[in-house]
Amino acid sequence: MGTKAVFLLSNSATFRDAPLCSVVVPTFNRPEQLEACLAGLRGVDYPRMEILVLHNGPKDERAKEVAERWQALYLWDLRPGLSRARNQGAGEARGDIIAYLDDDAVAEPGWLAALVREFRDERVMAATGCILPTNVETDAERAFAARGGFSVGDNTRSILDQDNPDWFELACFGGIGNGANMAFRRSVFDLWPGFDERLGAGSPIGGGEEHYAFFSMVDRGFRVVYTPDAVVRHPFPATLDELRGRVARQLASRAAYTLFLFAEQRRFRRRLTRLVFDSSFKRRIVASEKARAKVLGAWARCGAYALGVGHFLESRRAPRDEGRG
Repeated sequence: MGTKAVFLLSNSATFRDAPLCSVVVPTFNRPEQLEACLAGLRGVDYPRMEILVLHNGPKDERAKEVAERWQALYLWDLRPGLSRARNQGAGEARGDIIAYLDDDAVAEPGWLAALVREFRDERVMAATGCILPTNVETDAERAFAARGGFSVGDNTRSILDQDNPDWFELACFGGIGNGANMAFRRSVFDLWPGFDERLGAGSPIGGGEEHYAFFSMVDRGFRVVYTPDAVVRHPFPATLDELRGRVARQLASRAAYTLFLFAEQRRFRRRLTRLVFDSSFKRRIVASEKARAKVLGAWARCGAYALGVGHFLESRRAPRDEGRG
């Protein structure tokens, strides 16, 4: 399985009473990106940190070798699913704070300390951070940046709770952060069943699991905070074909996820219906329709939405092995 390691990366007095933080990195057959991710974590300025690499899917010894080279705990499960991996990581983690990082993302030195600072407020159960591009050099990377990339609003610190009249829409559709850069208080897993394993990469719906988690936090009366000071670098699609594929998958996943919300959250059906037809809200929270049209034509967008409906129906037929979700 590997050995858990706590990296003492700073002796600064600022971190004297810092809580132990567990960084969970789900991965699937991307050893080169995982290598860069773990190398970046070695440069993070935080005194008490353990790293867990969760590999879900057919076994790949390369991921294990990379994890062991960077003294991270390696866990493997044949059953696929990003949500499953995140829940497994939470179950194995020892830290008071559990941070999640994509295997192709690279954290900047102050990333973890900035996330952890937000948990000084006892009402905060989740925090998210800024996701900047690794490069913006190709036409595709520039086009993805024009669509908003992974940005959140105007990139200023924001707190989301039930005092915000739009909290449901913001939590559920990317208005408070994304899964490539987020952290949770460990104790919330005693109050909340974890990431819904019907959502996320590896499931028919293919996404939405982090947003549904943020919804679950606020719905329970807690806060989610976005801080622009917690920065990671994440690649944008490098070619136009990659960009078109990504946008099509996003549209399909969003359609399936919206239907999932409609089925699971009957209390919010009126708000969901309003959201579907509220173009001003879509422009504010999601990418603009104008920028999307430059990537996919109208027929391609309609096809992606139709595919999303099919993915939702497939998810309802799948066995209800939901784990913690």
